[in-house]
Amino acid sequence: MITTLELTKIPTMRNLINHPNLTYDDEIKYLRAYQEHKDNNAAQHIILAYMKLVFKLAQERYNRFSVKALNARIELSDLVIEGCLGLYRALETFTLDKCVRFGSYARDWILSSIRQALTAASSDFNCGRCSKQFKKVFSKNGELLSGEDIQNTLAQRYLCE
Repeated sequence: MITTLELTKIPTMRNLINHPNLTYDDEIKYLRAYQEHKDNNAAQHIILAYMKLVFKLAQERYNRFSVKALNARIELSDLVIEGCLGLYRALETFTLDKCVRFGSYARDWILSSIRQALTAASSDFNCGRCSKQFKKVFSKNGELLSGEDIQNTLAQRYLCE
């Protein structure tokens, strides 16, 4: 089992450029070793081989969504870490009986983790909008109404007499 300490030691993209890609036979060998014996060395080879994919997908999503929609409320490094967690989940759940390459399977898990992080960051933004809307509806002259005044306002708007 890979510890969270090992996941925090994420290599930089510069270090990964020289890391070789796995051949299909090596990928199967490492996946089989990990599934049968929980070999951490095999897991490390697989994770390092697919870290380039994590960086690429995190960078794409960061450029597409984060800067424009969220005003950079989430950092690229956070998306990379989320992508790493997705890669690890893919490694944990992948079985060789599936008629799909590990890279295709892992891509879905990585994107799912990154999307969840972006959704969580955007929901904070939406709560801010709801708060502004609440203040706009339930305030007079810039001051929030009391609980009784809010009840009366709601009763006037929504109750039929």
